[in-house]
This record gives sequence, C-alpha cells and structure tokens, in this order.
Amino acid sequence: MFPRYVSPYKVVRPSWQRLLRTRSARLYIVALGCFALVTYVWFVFFLHPALIAHNMRSEQRLEKDTDASSTQYTASFPSPPQRQIPQRPSTPEAFPRVTQPPPPTGVLFRPLRHYPHKDPKYRIWKLPAVDRSPRCIQSGVCDGNHTCGADGLGCITDAQQRKQRVREAARWTWKGYRQYAWGHDELNAGSRSSREWFNMGLTIVDSLDTLQILGLMEEYAEARFWVANHLNFNQGEVSVFETTIRILGGLAAAFYHSGGDELYLMKAVEFAERLLPAFDTTTGLSLPHFNVRDMEPARGRVAIGSTCLAEVATLSMEFSAVSQISGRSEFRDTAMISWSKLSTMHNMDGLYCTFLNGDSLSCHGNHYTFGASADSAYEYMLKQWILNRNDTLCVKMFKKAIEAMRKHMLTQLWMGEDIGDVWIAAENENGQIKMNVLEHLTCFLPGTMALGHMYGINTANSQDEDDDLTVAIKLMKACYELYHQTASGVAFDSVTLVPHYLSPPPEKPPLPPPATVQTVDPSQGGTTTSSASLTGTTAPGGSGQQVVSNTRRRLLQDGQSTGKIMYRFEPRSRENFLRPEVAESLFYLWRATGDPIYREWGWNMFRAYERWCRVSTGGYQVLSNVDTVPPAAGNKMESFWMAETMKYFYLLFSDDPDEVPLDEFVFNTEAHPLAIWGTETDVRLREVLSRFHAQARKQGTDAVGKFAHGSIT
Repeated sequence: MFPRYVSPYKVVRPSWQRLLRTRSARLYIVALGCFALVTYVWFVFFLHPALIAHNMRSEQRLEKDTDASSTQYTASFPSPPQRQIPQRPSTPEAFPRVTQPPPPTGVLFRPLRHYPHKDPKYRIWKLPAVDRSPRCIQSGVCDGNHTCGADGLGCITDAQQRKQRVREAARWTWKGYRQYAWGHDELNAGSRSSREWFNMGLTIVDSLDTLQILGLMEEYAEARFWVANHLNFNQGEVSVFETTIRILGGLAAAFYHSGGDELYLMKAVEFAERLLPAFDTTTGLSLPHFNVRDMEPARGRVAIGSTCLAEVATLSMEFSAVSQISGRSEFRDTAMISWSKLSTMHNMDGLYCTFLNGDSLSCHGNHYTFGASADSAYEYMLKQWILNRNDTLCVKMFKKAIEAMRKHMLTQLWMGEDIGDVWIAAENENGQIKMNVLEHLTCFLPGTMALGHMYGINTANSQDEDDDLTVAIKLMKACYELYHQTASGVAFDSVTLVPHYLSPPPEKPPLPPPATVQTVDPSQGGTTTSSASLTGTTAPGGSGQQVVSNTRRRLLQDGQSTGKIMYRFEPRSRENFLRPEVAESLFYLWRATGDPIYREWGWNMFRAYERWCRVSTGGYQVLSNVDTVPPAAGNKMESFWMAETMKYFYLLFSDDPDEVPLDEFVFNTEAHPLAIWGTETDVRLREVLSRFHAQARKQGTDAVGKFAHGSIT
C-alpha cells in the first residue's frame, strides 16, 4: 500500500461554505423549508378560499345596498352590526349597565368603509373658473389653480403626498413642543416658551392617539414614557369639561390604539375617580370646575350655580368608555344622568338654552345656538348613541334638535355671483333669529349631520325636503368661506353676515334740492308737509319715517337677474386659534360622498396654515388678525391643533377606509376615537384585558395599584 498523500497546501473555503457545512445551518434550512411548505398549504387550501368567499359576500351585499339606495329615501348604508343587549327600561332615568358583549360571529360587514356615494345630487359645489377671493388675490392660494405657487405646495395633487406633508407638519408641531415646552400643558410657539393650564402635560396626553395614527412612533414612545413616569393628577382646580374631553378621552383612545396598553387604562381609571365627586351636586349634573387634589371625600351634595349646555352634556362618552374597558359601571351611570335631566328641561322644539342655572335646571337669557357653549352637547346626542346603540334617548334628542334647527335657525343668504348662496344655522333668541352669526365652532355641524346620515338618520319631513346630508353639504359652503374670504386664507373665528352696502363715491356729489315729504300728524288729524334733504335724516312728523339717500349709499342688489340682497362677512373676531371644526366636517363629508372638492378645499386651508402659522423654530402659532398680509401673529399653540386639526387633515387625505373606520370608532369632541361597543376592536381588547386580569389574580399581583402609581413602565 502506498502511503496517503498529504498536500502541502491547505484548502481554504469561503466563510459561507464553512457555515453551510455545519449541522446547525443544515437543520435551520430544513426547518425553514418545512415552514414555507406549511404556509403555502395553509394559504392555498384555507386562507385563499376564505378571502374569495368574503369578497364575494361583500360585493353581493354592496350591490344589494346600492340597489336599495335608489328606491329608499333614507341613508344608503345600513347601521353597523351591534351586539344584542336587553331592552332598556321605559323611564329615561334608567340606563343599561355595562355588560360584557358577546364575541363576534362570522364575517362582519363594514358598510362605512367604502365610498359608494356617487349620487350627483350630493355634488353641488364646483371649483370656480376664476378665483376672485381675497385669499387668492393677496396670498396666492387659489381654488382650481394647481401651479406650485410661492409656497411650492399648489402643484401637489396626489392624496398620498398631501397626507405625507400633513404628517411632516405634525412632526414639526411636536418638535417645537418637545424643544421648548416638554412636560408643560402647551407651547407658546412665537416666544419659544411654555404655558400652564392644568399642569398635566396637556399636549402630550392630547396627542397620544394622533401620534399612533400618523405613525410617529419615536415621538409616541417618548410621550408614553412621560405618561408612565411623570403624569400626575394631584393638581388643583380644573375644568371638568376640558379635562374630560382632553385628558380622559385622550387616555381612553390611547388604550384602544395601543392595542390595550394597561398603562392608559389605569391612568384613565385614576383620573375618572378624581373627577367623579364633581357630580355629587343637588341635581346630579357636574360642577363646571372641581379640585382634583388628594381625592378628598365629598362633603355632601353641593350647588352648581351658573353653567352652560356644553359643560353638562359633553361628559358621557368618555366616562362610558372608561366603564366599558374597566368593567366599573359607576362612571357611566353617573355621567349619563345629564341626559335624563336635560330631556325634562324646557326647550324650544328640541333646542336647549345655552346658559343654564344648574341647580334649578332653568334658562339664563333664552338664547339658542349651535356655537360656543352649546356645540358639543348636540354632537354628543348623536355620538353617545353611536357609541352604545342602547342609548336611544340621546338619538331622539338629536333628531328633535336637528328638526328644530331646520325650523328656527337654518337661513339661506346670497353672497354675490362669485360665492352664490350659503346656508348657516343662525343664532336664535326668544324664538326669533337675533343675528346671522357664523362661528368657526358652529362648523362641526355639517360633519355631525353627515355622520348621522351614514348611520341612517334623516330629519326631513318629506321627500321634497333636503335630507340631512344635503343640508350638511349646504352648511359646509359658508364654513369654507371663513377661510376663502380672508386675506391670509386662515379663517376668521367668528363673523356676522350683514347686508352689503356700496361705499360712498370718492367725491361727494352736490346735495339734491329739498324734497317735500308728506307725514301724518295725529294731533292735527290730517296730512302735513315739510321739507327734508334726502341724506338719511328723519322727516319731521309723527311717523318717524327715514328717507335714505340713493347717492351716498344704497343696498347692493342684483337687480338685473335675481333681485336678492347681497350679504358679506363682517368679522366679529379676526383671530384664528388653529381650530379643527372645518377640517373635521370636510373629513366626514369626504367619507360620506367621496366628492374631491372637499380635499381641494382642505388642501388650500392647510397651505394657508403652513404659510402663515408655521414657526421657524418648530410648532405653529395662532394669529391675532387673519385679514392682513402678512397676518398679525399671536403666540400660543393650542393642544387641539395636534389632537384634532392635524388628525382630521391627515385622515381627509387618506384613501384607506380601514384607517380609523367609522363603524369601529366614534370620535369624541376632541377627536379622540373611542371603540364602538360590540365592534371587533371593543371585543378584542376586552378579551385581552380579561386574560391580563386573570393572570394578575393567579399571580397575586396588584396591577391596578402599580399602574396607578406609575411604577410599571
């Protein structure tokens, strides 16, 4: 035998070959192949047929609903499926307690996640051929013009690109707050400083779900860390209304959108416990302000004094949500008392007084409005019912209120050939329209009526009368003109629509000769004559009749065609507070109709905010005068700019109906999406909570106590 030959040169293989020769690598490859094979079999034989069947069922139902919509007078969509709950008692004071909803069965149909409204009757507004508005002339932001413009944003027409620009604006908002006001309530963007209101990091808590929805996860992570380690409710006197919608609503929505993060639940429960004694009053309605420090025990039932409609009727959604996710019914039971109390109050065909005496449940001033101090009460009449479909008292109140609005407030005015007709819900006092006031706050109404229409609500008395969606579309026009008719393109906060008079000519014409005016003098028993120049003076005599000069000023009319009186905006407040209501209603009308004009309007509104409110060091600031170019700047940045306005702009440009679907979530008045009872989101998260608490009990841990004191991060 020859000896074995050994080469003097060692064969060096590449590292990947040496790795593949190892046993562990070969086992990993075999396992990966098996996993791929199993996945393929599961998809081909199980998932794919189920998807096909689901799509076929959805298409069949959609075709059925589309056919039905052509013959029915009500809304095109059926209401979303709801869990079965025993019928509520007949007495309005008794509300159903929180119960565990049954798990969903089968595939749920999602009627509010499509855009099938192509009916031309809901597309009544068009972009102008030539934009002659003050905004276009002085700021260069023009409807129907897609040139880039000075801001470079006019040529962005793709919805996804617009959505991304809104997302970048939200990140810029957070940058300013993070750098100059971290941990404080709000940012003074102009002076790069902080401001306090309740000492609860208001902007952070108010922004939690916005950061999650917009996908700003780094910003969200630091916000969550602050809530876990620094949010302290042991403060002083707070506004029950403001902290409920912003803090309590923000925590409940953050719980839903985080997939059931127990941190937010425990914080929400703690704050709800601190607010609960505010309802220990003579009538059961909440105090407007309450001291939440140290959770002192109640000292007997106290008097409320003066309050307003919004403060007593805009609390139930948040407390109901906390009851639903915590299983503690006392929160909801206490907050729902306001609806039974309000239903027994004196009202004007369903409209309730704006200012109230909370102890006697009586009116102050007999004033009715859908604006400041009343707006969100009417909003919650609808949304409380959407949240829990057993709350039928609330939706009955909403329907009556909208019917009364049509009867006592809805006003049609003509604003000239360029604008045309607009509709507003004018203020009413003592049963009569006091003045044609339009507030930015009132502009929640078109969106709320559109949402009601999507849930099958229609308050028209006949088929010849406009349905609720048509009324909402008509109301939307005047709200958009709040932006369109300012020099900056950023909205007035409040205007009055007044008859438009021509200005006097540059040179004063010679006075006409005295004219003989006949008046009736009762003391003489007949007619007397006197001379009076026609310059707006009062002719002598008993009648006090005024003769107005037709050379110095005259009422502007379109005498050749319509003969209508022309109205114009007279600013009551030239400020802008970065409010969300117009963007909110644009979002709902886009979801309800799919009409692209609402996106065009919204984009030009956003462009004006970007140009005039953006601060170079981060954040956005309010304006003190929007009717000059450049506008006079304010200073602060409201927390609702991030919580509401940014969110609604973002969702307006979203083409994904599964992004905060309206059959799964209902927004509170601070734009915090709360899960509708009985939906997949609600049931799934309650099951997660049940497993968590079962595990906690098994381990003998006090999870509630740990979270309440911030020790779990």
